[in-house]
Amino acid sequence: MRNDIQALRGWAVIIVVLDHSGLNLLPSGFLGVDIFFVISGFLITSHLKEGISKSTFTLADFYFKRARRILPAAYVTIIFTCIGAMWFLSASEMASLRDQVIGAVGFFINFVFLDQSDYFADDAKMKPLLHMWSLAVEEQFYIFLPLLMMFIPQRWWKVSVLIGLLASFVTCIIWMQFDASAAFYMLPSRAWELLIGSTGALVLVQSPHARKVAQSLFWPALLVLLAAPFLPFTFAHPGWHALAVCLATIAIILAFREGLQTNIVVRGLARVGDISYSLYLTHWPVMVFVYAAYLGEPVLGAKIAAILIGLLLAIALYMCVEQPARRVRAPSLRFVSTMVLASAFTVGSYFAAAAAVRTNIDFVAMRKPNYGFGPQCNFSNGTTFTGQPKCSNGPSPTTLVWGDSYAMHLMQGLAAHYKPTIIQATLSACSPVLGIAHKRNMPNSEKWAEGCLGYNNSVIEYLEKTPEIDTVFLASPWRLFNRKNQYWTVVDGKKSIVTLGPKQAYDALDKTIERIQKLGKKVVLFTPPPAAGMNISECIEREMSGKVIWGRENCAIDKSTAFKADGYIYSQARRMQKKYGIKIVHLADVLCGDKTCATTINGTMIYRDSGHIAILGSAPVFERLKVRGKLP
Repeated sequence: MRNDIQALRGWAVIIVVLDHSGLNLLPSGFLGVDIFFVISGFLITSHLKEGISKSTFTLADFYFKRARRILPAAYVTIIFTCIGAMWFLSASEMASLRDQVIGAVGFFINFVFLDQSDYFADDAKMKPLLHMWSLAVEEQFYIFLPLLMMFIPQRWWKVSVLIGLLASFVTCIIWMQFDASAAFYMLPSRAWELLIGSTGALVLVQSPHARKVAQSLFWPALLVLLAAPFLPFTFAHPGWHALAVCLATIAIILAFREGLQTNIVVRGLARVGDISYSLYLTHWPVMVFVYAAYLGEPVLGAKIAAILIGLLLAIALYMCVEQPARRVRAPSLRFVSTMVLASAFTVGSYFAAAAAVRTNIDFVAMRKPNYGFGPQCNFSNGTTFTGQPKCSNGPSPTTLVWGDSYAMHLMQGLAAHYKPTIIQATLSACSPVLGIAHKRNMPNSEKWAEGCLGYNNSVIEYLEKTPEIDTVFLASPWRLFNRKNQYWTVVDGKKSIVTLGPKQAYDALDKTIERIQKLGKKVVLFTPPPAAGMNISECIEREMSGKVIWGRENCAIDKSTAFKADGYIYSQARRMQKKYGIKIVHLADVLCGDKTCATTINGTMIYRDSGHIAILGSAPVFERLKVRGKLP
């Protein structure tokens, strides 16, 4: 194996591990996966080309070598992940792990995550087999590539791989406009990266001109690979940054500088490259467990310890599993039988672990997302609100609840303890403020903002046409308004991004209140429940079920810390109350005592995450509001 290619693998796994560690050293360390894809495409295609050209290639031998290389280490990782999950994962995370295990064993886990998670979302940190999506993409590629090369005449290989590369790249660009998650996880939109490697093996490696160009681009290409992980890219992945990294990788492979093969740095990275597969497998579950135990962001020492533990486990996996597995020289019925049994045992390890930690408490139900009157009332972006009856608790509603998910979680309590009939007008992450929408760090942010702005306009239009609505409840976390942020807005029919400070953001809320009051309607503003900088329901579940908790003595919310964090919200609420005469409802008034704020009421979990009220917790909170005369 060439040291330079192994060094590329070493660099790729290092930047991936640092990216996953949460040390915030490499904003784009995820580009290491793109480097892996190009290397895999180049090496596998080179192997296929040689074997088919010499008539020594067989599918049985090819798949045997892939299984020998990949399955033993992957299965051991999955089994030990299931064992560790018993102490570190919550009930909902254990339920999610089931599909991850089955998907990983079947090499369709990328389909599982297409349904379960955005790779860059916060909840991804609680999925210990998330990193195996890329392994599934590679294995799917390995299924199709040898079949195509066997049945397509060799004279058509070059044009076929170029057509496939172009088709996949175009698919990726188009798919990212409509479904960025699918473009990220699926083979049709990621195959172009592997096919860049294939192109190098089939087309460019035989061209003296291509080799000469690659050699002239070696140092710029190396600079791209070294610099790109440090650059904060804001557009969707895989995008142009991935293309640059893939082209730089194939240029370095084709350049093949013999003098660097013995360079001490290259040799050092190559040794890391030797264990790159094992390190890729082990590092992520360790980090997930550390994040789980800390209920969020671990301390610096814990992050560094997680890296070192992942490295030690990788060395052990490489020496005790990877290397011995490679000594199996030929496919046999015994090997196939062993892998089938190992697959069954690996899946069974999950069910054994899940059974061992099963309790009579349904934590999954307690922590379900709270959509208020139902998921149908989390209106899809771009929907026009017309007073849909499905989102009301009776005919002829007189109160409208307008806001985002922090409005949704009020609904069960209002339905139980607020006398007038209510109707829900809610869209996740879309604050009930006219004229501005937060610029979210997501693909198609402009399209999302346009939908949020349009939705809020449709709510105010509904209020204009519905005189029987006499009261409007506004609810949102409001915390994003407390600091300088970027917002989408529309001026003279043109969308643009503006940067607004707290005063300007709250001015937009003022104008919304004025607009509602001009319609002759009363306004009630809800401030968010106190938060603790952690997933509160996760903490309570871990306490009740005996899971590992690090860095925290209990799950109580410190009142002084919570009130300090939300102090600006409270001051703005007082200002608006004085200026407009609106009623303010502080949920903290009924949740907080002298020093702490409650996270349970009579044994019922109030929160479902770090800030949202749970389905079962909403009514007890509003019962307290009613008893203490805090309801409108």
